Amino acid sequence: MKGFVLCLVSVLLMVFVEGCCQKITGNKLNMSVLYVGFDPGRELPPMNFAHGAGIAASRYAEDMRGRMPAFEKLLKWYFTKVETVDARDYRESMTEEYDVVIFDAVPEPLMLVEKNVRTEVQNTEVRGKLANVVDTKELFSAHYFSDEYSKPTLFVGDKTGILGAALGLKLNWYCRCLDAHAFDLCKGHPIFHEPLPVEMRYERRIAPYAALSGVEGVTTPGVMDMWRVQTEGYREGGRERYRQGLVAFGDGFEENGDGEKIAGGVSDKHRDAVSIGRHGNFFMWGFAADPRYMTETAQRVFVNAVCYISKFNGRVPVTRKYENGYVTRKKLKMQLAMFDRDTFNRYVISRNVYNEKLMKLKQEVDDLNAAGKDVPGDLMSQAWPQPQKVKTYDEYLENGLKREYVKAGCTNVQVYRNYLQENMNYFYGGKGDFSFTVDEDLKELGIAMGEVKVLERAIELLGGSVEENERGWRLLRRYTLEDFSTVEEWQKWLKEVRDRLIFTESCGYKFVDRASSMVILRRSKKSQGGVQQENPVTVVAVRKGNEIRVQFTMKEGFHIYAASGEEGAYVVTDVKFKCPQGIWVVGKLVMPEAKAYEVDPKVKIYEEKVIFIQPIRVEQENNKGKIICTVTYQACNETICMPPVTENVEVVNL
Repeated sequence: MKGFVLCLVSVLLMVFVEGCCQKITGNKLNMSVLYVGFDPGRELPPMNFAHGAGIAASRYAEDMRGRMPAFEKLLKWYFTKVETVDARDYRESMTEEYDVVIFDAVPEPLMLVEKNVRTEVQNTEVRGKLANVVDTKELFSAHYFSDEYSKPTLFVGDKTGILGAALGLKLNWYCRCLDAHAFDLCKGHPIFHEPLPVEMRYERRIAPYAALSGVEGVTTPGVMDMWRVQTEGYREGGRERYRQGLVAFGDGFEENGDGEKIAGGVSDKHRDAVSIGRHGNFFMWGFAADPRYMTETAQRVFVNAVCYISKFNGRVPVTRKYENGYVTRKKLKMQLAMFDRDTFNRYVISRNVYNEKLMKLKQEVDDLNAAGKDVPGDLMSQAWPQPQKVKTYDEYLENGLKREYVKAGCTNVQVYRNYLQENMNYFYGGKGDFSFTVDEDLKELGIAMGEVKVLERAIELLGGSVEENERGWRLLRRYTLEDFSTVEEWQKWLKEVRDRLIFTESCGYKFVDRASSMVILRRSKKSQGGVQQENPVTVVAVRKGNEIRVQFTMKEGFHIYAASGEEGAYVVTDVKFKCPQGIWVVGKLVMPEAKAYEVDPKVKIYEEKVIFIQPIRVEQENNKGKIICTVTYQACNETICMPPVTENVEVVNL
């Protein structure tokens, strides 16, 4: 019912927001659009994390040279004014005369951030710094928009996560692993209906393995209605794979009406991941295909999406994600709902339907192989998992909640159930690390999380005893973004804004004034800006005698990917060395055996700690020269896939 209401709200928005996408003479839509991509007539940027979105190297040049012409052709067919600009020439001042700006490439940064100080980038040498960037920390810490930017904007594919990072958008980096199909569509949303009429077609497909995982996946149907957005997905192409799209976090995405989840999609993340959505004046089209690889239906929906976001000129986001990792109480309520027998029964039905469909798909593969016929990539992309074990009620609770009850310090699932029931009104999202805790201050006061009464009582406490004063300050600092110094200032502020206040859990458990919104937070380039989280991996390289040891240490729950398996949507770990004169690497890098990844057994991973060993030959010791180890890796856990990192590590002599 809640999903229906949110979809209905989206439909009604079209009635209340003045539109400019009207048909005129020539059967075109009266709108001006600026497309930012790469000019095929110029030298292409090198293939790296910022460009290509994981496409096979053999397809990179053809794909990059075809994107701008394909988008230009589609857009000019439907809109009265369409211009294109190479991302290297783009400047924000160009956007003034357009209704919508589409980013299909990463432009040069407007500014770089160093120690939270804004530095305007003017000279050509610095402006071109990111053209060949590989280090994602530098890429994500750059700023591509001014604070005043409010133009309706659409991001294509993974450009959402890169360009939206410094803006604190909910359209953020969850995982670059979106394939060709969408599901859980808000079917009443305007982009599926107008201004172009759309005849939506759905396929009955097996649920993605990842969509069955986590608390969100307990009641995922075994077979789902899916809409094919792309004619080709990366899962279908093997080593010659197409581009990978991007999904954003779904938890808390639609709270306060600030964001719209319009569709989910087939990916390696949980069912609530967002493939198509809006946050303020920004629209996420997470699918990576250019019009050559879009279905005809997807082309029309894309055009409708351009029209839809045009109606949000100046409507900047009210809430912003200064960092990911805040667990909302909605997710905790979903955990509590797992104890209901009705939820368990739905789980059993779902898994039985899944297994039945999966075995039929596997039989199709066997029959084709037996007949000596080629197996379609789309069939293989569905039929690879093993059947799901249908657990008993006790197994279902234990397997689904053990990690959670251990994290909460509970001894078993029933103790955890009581813990959730007793504290649901007082849970606090923690430190942005996907943990949660009970706010004992609120619990003792008996005030539920998110009630404005929290602020009233906190301000009252400032005038009380020392202990009460300290509690008041804790609450105000925890749940507001303000920094007043006196009781009178706090009282005046609350009186002015109380009717405009909203409470956001996904953006940090804060009260926010709708009128002033949350400001864009400045970050150091040392932070992992793309996901607003610190890097969970540390790398140390040491030399002892005639070998170099490179040690990767992952925080609990995280892993990196081994070169011994298929990389899927992930970046495998790579280690290279640059040695001074007189020192050479000898033979291959010695890599320990990796384990199969539970989500996809074809993929191999390393957890906790792993050491790579590189033999070297030393003919002449050079005290001045340093051995530099360049490492590339991607860290993921069950909740998030961090953007890949490439960094140089100096080898230390022991």
